[in-house]
Amino acid sequence: MSRVSIVRCDDQNIKGCVKKSIDMLNTVSFSDSDVVVIKPNLCDLKSSAKGVTTDPRIVEAVIDYIRQKADPVIIIVESDHWIATAEEEFVRLGYRNLAEKLDVELVNLSKDEIFEIELDGKYFKTFDTPKTLLVATKFISIAQLKTHTQVRMTCIMKNQFGLISRRLKSKHHPYMSEVLFDINKLFKPDLCVVDALVGMEGTGPADGLPIRVGLIISGTNPVATDAIAATIMGFKPRSIPYLKYAEKHGLGSISKIELFGEPIDKVKQKFEFIPWFSYALYRMSFRMKRVGVMIERFFDKLASFTDITATGLIVLRRGFVVGPGSGATTLSNGIQYIKEVIKLFFVRVRRGWKHI
Repeated sequence: MSRVSIVRCDDQNIKGCVKKSIDMLNTVSFSDSDVVVIKPNLCDLKSSAKGVTTDPRIVEAVIDYIRQKADPVIIIVESDHWIATAEEEFVRLGYRNLAEKLDVELVNLSKDEIFEIELDGKYFKTFDTPKTLLVATKFISIAQLKTHTQVRMTCIMKNQFGLISRRLKSKHHPYMSEVLFDINKLFKPDLCVVDALVGMEGTGPADGLPIRVGLIISGTNPVATDAIAATIMGFKPRSIPYLKYAEKHGLGSISKIELFGEPIDKVKQKFEFIPWFSYALYRMSFRMKRVGVMIERFFDKLASFTDITATGLIVLRRGFVVGPGSGATTLSNGIQYIKEVIKLFFVRVRRGWKHI
């Protein structure tokens, strides 16, 4: 059973609150030989005071907690976004000063050495993986508590979207549930920490309004942590598309959670969200984009199928065909070849429809 803790917190005792929230989990350990990678939410150049990005004081508190246990290598990571580069975010949001103060590394994943790894996930068949993520022995996600116009909320699971090294990531938006499932399965956090000192409601994740929450939420599983965070915001966890998808495919549970600290009923708030019809239009637009991509793939496969079939017809006509590097194909082999191509084609078509 996943563990999640909820601790009330104010600006005067952030380190104490973070320590308390992690200690309640009683599952996370660190050693001198670890390489600890920390991923805050730095999706914009707006400060944590506006509820947009992770407060560097929370990250500092987590680093301080780690250093009390051991002396590992600690690396803070982020990737470039369409708004700004990771370096610009590090400087503007106070992370450059934090790194110098605490002697930790900063890495822009978009400029890191990239290795393509086989994944065979729900969306990614291969994933361009920054070297820093491959050498990590511990991974910590420190997210912000915010609404999100496209998927209702953004927290731990959505924070991992920033592990995609490509600067322009919008092509993945129609497949957000599958994308987040793949990334969170590949880089499942050892520790989840939610900066809920100041959250965001309304037109999140960048243009909403700040809302004072005064909490630190920590967890051992991204699905469970986000489920508790969603409940605190006034959302039903299964109304969050990517949470429902992640639970269905076994990444974590929305309901089987061992909760520590403050009771949810005492800390729940009602985060304002965009009008239901606006959200419905967002979801519809993504559905249409998925259909469009599927149709494009269908016709690409159809063109390949037609090309191969033309060769097969020559086999039927002449009894054999000579192709470059393939030698002669007999009539019986040619017919069997056509059958296999047709079978493969329709299997791929069915998979394409299921992916919508």
